[in-house]
Amino acid sequence: MLPAVGDQAAGLPVPLHRQSTPSLLRSWRSRRAGSSGGVSSASTRNPSESVRGSLGLNILFEPSEPRLEIIFVHGLQGGSRKTWSLHPTDPLTYWPSEWLPHEPGFRHARIHSFGYDSDWSKAASSSLTVHDFALALLADLKHSQAFKRNGDTPIVFVAHSMGGLVIKKAYLLATRNEAYKHIASRIHTMYFLGTPHRGSDSAAYLSTYLSLSLPTGAKSFVRELMPDSQTVHDINYEFRHACAPLKLFSFFESVRTAGIMIVEKQSAIIGLPNEEEQYLPADHRHLCKFESDQDPGYLIVMRKLKTTVEDVLKDYEIHYTEEYHAQLNIISKAFGNAQRPRSDLYTTQAPSKYHTGSCQWLTEDEMFLRWMNPESDDEEVDPITQPISNSRFLWLYGPPGSGKSIVSGHTINYLEANNFDVSYYFFKSGSNSTVAQLLLSIAYQMAEANLEVRQCCLAMINSGTVINCNDYTIIWNIAFLGCVFKTQFIQPQFWIIDALDECPRDSLVSLVQMLGRVNPHTPLKIFLSSRPESRIQHIFELENIQYAEFQTGQAGSLQDIAAYLRSRPKLRGDVDSLPLVDMILQKSDGIFLWAALMMDRLDDCYSIEDMESIVKGVPGQMNDFYSDIVGKIEQSANADLAKSILKWIVSAPDPLSIDELREAVKLDINRTLLTTGSEAAVSQICRNLVTVNSDAQVQLMHQTAKTYLMSKDSNFYISKRQAHEDIALVCLTYLNGSSFQPRNSRRTHMIDNNVVAFDRYAVLHFSYHMEHSRSVSRSVLEGLQRFMNTKTLIWVERIAERGKMAPIIRAIRSLKQYLARLFEARHPFDNSLTELGSWINDLTRLVTNFGNNIIDSPPSIHILIPAMCPTSSILHKTYAVHTRHKIICSSNETWDERSSCIPFRSDAKSVATNSKYIAVGLVKGQIRIYEQSTLELVDELYHGGPVRQLAFGNVSGVLVSGSPKIITVWSAERKKLWTSPITAVLFSVCFSPDDSTVFATVKGELDQLILAFGTQDGATVGFMQIDHDTADSDSDDNTKSHARYIPEVVKLSPLLGLTAVSYRSTHLTLFSTDCKQNKIARIGRFAKEGSEDLALPPQVLDVAFCPATEYRSMAVLYQDGDLVTVELDHYDRATQRDVYHIFARVLAASPDGQTIAAGENSGAVSLLNFDTLQLIQRITYDGTIMGLAFASDGLCFYDIRGRTCNIWEPPSLLRNDRREDDSSQADDTRHEPRDVSTTRRTNQKKIITSMVQAGDDACMLCGREDGTITIHNSNSGTLIMELKEHKTCILYLAWNHKFKILYSVDTASRCIATRISAPKTGPWSKVSQLFDHKVNQKVIQVLAKKDEMSVLIVTGSGYTIWEGGTFASIGMSMNDTNWMLHPSDVDKILVTSANTVRVYRWQELKESDSELTIPTVLPSPITELTSSDSCWTSRLGSSVLARTVSLGESEAVSVESALATLDSSEFPSGSTGLPMKEVIHKFPCGIRAIIGVFESKIFFFTRSGWVCSYNLRSSSKGKYFSRHFFIPPFWRTGDDLMMHVVSKTHFVLVHRDELVILQKFLTFEERVALD
Repeated sequence: MLPAVGDQAAGLPVPLHRQSTPSLLRSWRSRRAGSSGGVSSASTRNPSESVRGSLGLNILFEPSEPRLEIIFVHGLQGGSRKTWSLHPTDPLTYWPSEWLPHEPGFRHARIHSFGYDSDWSKAASSSLTVHDFALALLADLKHSQAFKRNGDTPIVFVAHSMGGLVIKKAYLLATRNEAYKHIASRIHTMYFLGTPHRGSDSAAYLSTYLSLSLPTGAKSFVRELMPDSQTVHDINYEFRHACAPLKLFSFFESVRTAGIMIVEKQSAIIGLPNEEEQYLPADHRHLCKFESDQDPGYLIVMRKLKTTVEDVLKDYEIHYTEEYHAQLNIISKAFGNAQRPRSDLYTTQAPSKYHTGSCQWLTEDEMFLRWMNPESDDEEVDPITQPISNSRFLWLYGPPGSGKSIVSGHTINYLEANNFDVSYYFFKSGSNSTVAQLLLSIAYQMAEANLEVRQCCLAMINSGTVINCNDYTIIWNIAFLGCVFKTQFIQPQFWIIDALDECPRDSLVSLVQMLGRVNPHTPLKIFLSSRPESRIQHIFELENIQYAEFQTGQAGSLQDIAAYLRSRPKLRGDVDSLPLVDMILQKSDGIFLWAALMMDRLDDCYSIEDMESIVKGVPGQMNDFYSDIVGKIEQSANADLAKSILKWIVSAPDPLSIDELREAVKLDINRTLLTTGSEAAVSQICRNLVTVNSDAQVQLMHQTAKTYLMSKDSNFYISKRQAHEDIALVCLTYLNGSSFQPRNSRRTHMIDNNVVAFDRYAVLHFSYHMEHSRSVSRSVLEGLQRFMNTKTLIWVERIAERGKMAPIIRAIRSLKQYLARLFEARHPFDNSLTELGSWINDLTRLVTNFGNNIIDSPPSIHILIPAMCPTSSILHKTYAVHTRHKIICSSNETWDERSSCIPFRSDAKSVATNSKYIAVGLVKGQIRIYEQSTLELVDELYHGGPVRQLAFGNVSGVLVSGSPKIITVWSAERKKLWTSPITAVLFSVCFSPDDSTVFATVKGELDQLILAFGTQDGATVGFMQIDHDTADSDSDDNTKSHARYIPEVVKLSPLLGLTAVSYRSTHLTLFSTDCKQNKIARIGRFAKEGSEDLALPPQVLDVAFCPATEYRSMAVLYQDGDLVTVELDHYDRATQRDVYHIFARVLAASPDGQTIAAGENSGAVSLLNFDTLQLIQRITYDGTIMGLAFASDGLCFYDIRGRTCNIWEPPSLLRNDRREDDSSQADDTRHEPRDVSTTRRTNQKKIITSMVQAGDDACMLCGREDGTITIHNSNSGTLIMELKEHKTCILYLAWNHKFKILYSVDTASRCIATRISAPKTGPWSKVSQLFDHKVNQKVIQVLAKKDEMSVLIVTGSGYTIWEGGTFASIGMSMNDTNWMLHPSDVDKILVTSANTVRVYRWQELKESDSELTIPTVLPSPITELTSSDSCWTSRLGSSVLARTVSLGESEAVSVESALATLDSSEFPSGSTGLPMKEVIHKFPCGIRAIIGVFESKIFFFTRSGWVCSYNLRSSSKGKYFSRHFFIPPFWRTGDDLMMHVVSKTHFVLVHRDELVILQKFLTFEERVALD
């Protein structure tokens, strides 16, 4: 084999090749490869190494979703770069790096090169052999971080010359060596380019070379290439018998090198059945390097490789598609069913709009290419230290119809064709296109294309994080800042956002601000298109955003239009039509839409003259053109049909499918469109104003058509109100008809399938059309009333089946707007309107109280929900009569604003929330963390002082806690990261937007106003101080003192860059705060109106900043009772906006910035609109409010007062979220009723603290906080009797049914036995007190023997037995044990622990000797719970013992928890039994607690609130469990839930101070599969 002499031909021109890979991508590839140890930086390379290439494994291209590996291995005298580059000093000819990654089909191929020392020209000798090179290759593969990240991606080798021997040897070694067998299993295909499988036939040359006395040392690997080489023979022989699983491609040279064939054909091919062979039109050296990407040799190799890639991807589809799509479905559901908007993209590429070659004026423009690349051309720019986003934005603008969307679509296709990661979104006027929808779609698309982003999103979702899909600020913080942008991107990310001008006006500023503030080191490029609006340019200027700009309608657009015109069949290649083309171009004025419509008009003409005549007669302005089209529609026989079609398309909030439109038109005007050819027919009827996209969705051909049709200038004027009224009536007629039935109804199976298509549209959008219809329409109101009274539950069921309650929330908002207009037009006390208001209120409560559970079980809306609603609610009155289920609960008469509460043993001082948890800080130093949806205690942290400040991170789960002199930061896993002392008094704490920094504001000290710490290490980042002369420079000199310089209130908003400071009896001072630079600058002073000239203005008590960044505003609370909103303009001038008089002490703003909550001095909470300070709702309650916090979705808020954290879910919070609609969806609260609500007050002295059933009787005994014991009939709920034997709280109750003895224990360890007369009919009465005994230690259990007058009282260090009128105490360690009655033997009692069950006989308890000890064994890898829930549970009369267990890590993800059971009838006899193996029953739901055992059923309570059962004796055991009903959140109070199964049908639970009886609820049984 000849050495590769003359690889670098100096002076030769650089050949043409594909456009260079952008430098940005190259720098990131190099960075990624460097992290794998494959590429050294230029500063450490010597010149020869830079030409030859690095040794070892080097990553050349790493896609976001690698699914296979392509590894290039060079030959003799080659290098990892040199061999594959025609000109090694020109990186653009390095085809594996620069051309191959951008070939279609190679999107998922990770490309490497491998270098080894094959330089035979070195002076030093070398003993290295092919065996050594092969081992080096295997070692690099084994230890490659990239290979470890992606598991078992197949490997494809491409080897030149001797490199083929290296990869064959590597494969053979891998198959024999256990350490490398996993690599051998991954090798899929080998490509050999001129490999001497039988040695090189240039023997004469090699022999001569080896005999010369050259200044080079001997090289063992050269001798191995001789034809008679034993190495070659052995490799070839062994490989023939081991390579059957592989696919082989062998290429041989067809051109001589210096007159000889380096590797003859017979040596270059192996001759195996699994081998394909082909010649390349090149000599040996040029088998692996090419002139350009059009070189025949390159095309042959590339196409073969592409075939291999396709085969690998097919295998991937077979094995991983199901998992891939399952993951995407999880993400889509969490992101509001977001998808990639492919149909919108296809619309821009329709043949009527896009022509091959269009828009290349943009993508070939030098400025566009610079936008794709970083500013520096230096290939070695480090993207970490050198920001790459100075030209992050590209703005394309132009007039309507000039082809902006087409250009956006072309840009998407161009980037995707070059294998870039592209996410895109098309704003559309009149649809639900919002910033929230944009962000959700972008996040989903990035997860779809990027493995690491997808894994990050799944981890976030699996951790329980819930994203409010209606609030773009929360979406941005959680999904992007907290997840997506934390990914280490391998490739640059491109976002294409079309029609930015259609983005809702109020949220446009926030969107651009968010995009403009992305970390400059994130490789993100953003393409925006819009009309040429000055407001967009103004936002760019305000945010100091640099951008490249292009304009449509100019020369480039005219070229596209001309190409499009000449591509039409009638004008293609016709020289005589050139003047006509010029005429259309001139008249179009660069508007592509006009030219496209004109060509549609010319389709009926067959002469140049006729075409010219039509062009001259058609107006040049779009509106005039539309008028001409509409005029022709009016004259057609299908005018009514066209008007109906256009009315529906113009008015629909989302595009209709062709099937939906067909049925809508039928219901509207009783005209039936033909099923066959409907798509073409619709376009023809409407004269091409309407198009049908690839998803069979019908839409207007352009937004300007909608604008024209809804303007009064139109001959075909569509009145907005009238159109919506017509459609609303059609929807209501359908919903009230016989076709709209429950899913389990027999009528459902008789419904015409053609109607099903319209079902979805009517369910989702009827309220939207009502909102926009005329308010004077009596027929619409009557249809709505009929719907509410007969079909509401069916409608809710339909929506719940979709997995989201958002459509109901939207309907509520629309109906509120409709009701508000009715109140304006009619008498406010009209009964029908009052009833409608009641329905809206009940629907609101339905979502807030039952939403998640209805989604779990949509049929429950018919059976369970009506009975659970308060008896005075219209939903209960209307629908509860149809169900046999009944609830007895005196407090369930009206809706309660307080959905739940969490009690504590000490005072609460602070509260904070994030998307998953509630944190409450207590005065004794504890921080209690609760799961937000279930209120289940998750963790308890210890701060070390009264916790007066708490704040969660914005994008992660970090938590900061503060007491007056200490600040502590906790990780997302709730581990203490650090603690730091504070010299001044801590006032507030918060995190920077990305959670990298913790800020602490202090009062009482001037020098350090704001302290900044690193979140992870607690390092002091810096502090900000205010000079004395700027603290309050406007105050009077006579009143100045040091005390007046001491801040009283300090509030910081890192997001807005503002700090508000109030000194004692001074005006509010505002500061501009640069948290990154630790700089603070005084903006000015704000004085509320009327106090400007006061020497001692009213004291500021609190400040709340509006979280919505588009509004630089805040609410300021004063001691004199004024609440003022302040707004800052772009010049930082503060002006007072509104004022509301309220005596309050604390403020909190909702995350979306719409609502502000004010905790009043009286204990009431007022909810006000942040924009207007109009009162939305006032909730009265007792107690001093210490803190307020909103949930992340803004639908509820929390307050702390005394020893309670209250959870409030008032329906008024279900107002308009940021729907971001400039007109119709604006939140008009002026006409909403102002609710003044008083929540039900709990009698704290009567809180139920313990409960027990009176044997099998329908009676429940309840111990209470004040020491009383009440007895209730569980059938009627009536109070039978009240005992007042105790003075303090009752802890435990036990009941002896045979002798009617009640045993009770209070917190003072006072034990009383009371005998009761309990006749089956008539009142109960006390007979006598059998004993009143004081135990010296804390009692932890009380057990009564069933058939004898005997009781066991258990303490922490032993137990006391009362039997026969005497007491006996026994000392015994009770640590981690639980006593229970033997379920099937009344003479025995059990003591259980984590892994043993000890059996005692009652009569032997005084001797403390156990009769039997039974070890229990859990099957691996299951471990028991550490909480009390893992205690065994049973019931007398049943042999079953049950407890909850958690599963080991190796268990399936879908199985969350399990039940373990033992059968007491199988307990062995003797003193020591053999170990009993617990039987495990796995469940696909989180089990919170076992409720009890009844007969053969185990009843348990899930974390989502459902009461379920599992029948151990059912014939279908192991296949399913039963879901009966759920406990609404307003009955779940704190962490201690008291529930009991009374009978087969009845169930009771404790709700604060009352007993809730659910009758017949256990008869509802919904089977849930266990697998």
